[in-house]
Amino acid sequence: MKHPFQPEIPMMTIQVAHNELIALGAVITQYLNWIERTTNQTKDQLEMIALLRSFQGRVVYHAQHQPMTQMEGQ
Repeated sequence: MKHPFQPEIPMMTIQVAHNELIALGAVITQYLNWIERTTNQTKDQLEMIALLRSFQGRVVYHAQHQPMTQMEGQ
């Protein structure tokens, strides 16, 4: 059985609305698709791609597994 992602470094908590999280995931996907189409990627770009792929995985996981909550006052 696969174990969930275990961070190697301390993480920070941010608060976003569910639709903002989905939008963030879409932007990451578009950027990764664009940067991966470029030729002769630099070492810095390859490192950025790896970091964004890792982050993207967590964004997708949370977008799919976090319960939607009602906003206060609604």
